[in-house]
Amino acid sequence: MSKVRKIAVIGSGITGLTVARNLQGEGEIQLYDKSTGVGGRMATRSKEGHYFDHGAQFFTVRTKQFKEFLRPFISNDKVARWEPKVLGFSEYGTSHKRYWFEEHYVGFPKMTSLCKQLAKDVNVNLSMTVEKVEPVGDKNYLHFANKKKPLAFDWVVAAMPAAQILALYPDSFGSALNLEKVKMFPCYTLMLQTARKVQPLIQAASVQENIIRWISENSSKPGRHPIPTYVVHSSYDWAKDNTHIDKLHVQNLLEKNFCELTGLDHEYIEQSDLHFWRHAVTETPADSASYIDRTLRLAACGDWCSGQNIEDGFLSGMHMSENLKKALI
Repeated sequence: MSKVRKIAVIGSGITGLTVARNLQGEGEIQLYDKSTGVGGRMATRSKEGHYFDHGAQFFTVRTKQFKEFLRPFISNDKVARWEPKVLGFSEYGTSHKRYWFEEHYVGFPKMTSLCKQLAKDVNVNLSMTVEKVEPVGDKNYLHFANKKKPLAFDWVVAAMPAAQILALYPDSFGSALNLEKVKMFPCYTLMLQTARKVQPLIQAASVQENIIRWISENSSKPGRHPIPTYVVHSSYDWAKDNTHIDKLHVQNLLEKNFCELTGLDHEYIEQSDLHFWRHAVTETPADSASYIDRTLRLAACGDWCSGQNIEDGFLSGMHMSENLKKALI
């Protein structure tokens, strides 16, 4: 009787979950993530009963493959269309109405909802930080933080930002040079809850020539709580130039600019929190949808492979799982 093949997937965003789901039947699949929940940058933060989609704000559907994948989740109310009133702010602070010419979707009732649904059929191991992947003979050993004994796998697939994969994998990883070319922007996310008596100010807005690039009223998304909560994303270039400044100073600057753009009196902000995404969105992508080192039995994938959005992450996961199945023959 042949021995069951063991495959580890690191990362529980849409890419990692897509890989893990599509490799079911190819052996024992174990998915690991350092976070306490699945989703990666399809993230939702909760604070004192309020929720903020503080990572990816929405996703579009441009390929037949992604459209077919989403169809059952739309039917089962895990994904819904978001149709906000969208504004654009010029560099002079003046606003104008903007139009979206394609459908925009969000997880329902939270951004994490889609990934949570995908994780139901996967062996997910949360709060497990992989510190190193070490090839020894025909096995790859995962070394975990606060865990003495490493675990052995036949194959390892890392579905994470390229820089994080390079930090885990050995220098001999066959596609290391390709991953080294990848660059990702950081981003600061400000999460605000305003006084109940304040009417919603903006449902969605893109901002030009400002330290803020995006504002959304989280409560305008389908299935969200009606109390106004706001997610504010910083400019990518500004975040890149200010990664080491005091976080409270960043928070105060973003609050100030938010109030100036919306006309909100600062005293009506009841809650405020800041999150820093070190690897928020792709600046320079790789040149392949996924990478496989057949000698070391290591693989890498993510939205950074050929794009920068949720659909790109899904397509990278599909490309990875299809090619890995061929390598397993």
